[in-house]
Amino acid sequence: MCSGLFLDESATQAVGGIYLLVQIIAVGLFAGRVVPTVLRGGVGRHLVAATLFVFVAMGLFLYLIFLFIQSGDPESVNFNLIKASDHAAFIGVITNLVFALILALTAGAPDRSPGWLSTLGFWAMNLGLLVFLVGLGQDLADIKRVGAPVMGVGILLVLYVQAMRLWRSAGMART
Repeated sequence: MCSGLFLDESATQAVGGIYLLVQIIAVGLFAGRVVPTVLRGGVGRHLVAATLFVFVAMGLFLYLIFLFIQSGDPESVNFNLIKASDHAAFIGVITNLVFALILALTAGAPDRSPGWLSTLGFWAMNLGLLVFLVGLGQDLADIKRVGAPVMGVGILLVLYVQAMRLWRSAGMART
């Protein structure tokens, strides 16, 4: 019986191992190109967080693939790890990158909100996400119920601060 499109079941483990190797090489290339730039500083905390969450998302996904290859039984694998990997990628990476881009585009605009509000939003979003990821990965509903609202409030705070910056920068462009 053929388990895949082109390969039989005996090739699953070999193909999975090649996939893991290629993904590890991709993460290594990313680390070699991006991490030195982030470590030099001046790129913003959202870009640093996005870079860190690339490793979290890929680590969770690669661990899931490893578990699947090792067991060979899809029923024995914790597929909540893929949800955690997706959240790390979409909120941890993409949301932080969008916020970093907005900050870069509005660099000349003064803040209309207190500086601590942006800091509180940043930490609430990212720490809330980490708590939520633990809850997803371990399937702990109580942990998810704590992480999700903290993460959501943090995102709303950062959106508010950035909306005020965008509003200010649009006003400066018209004058």
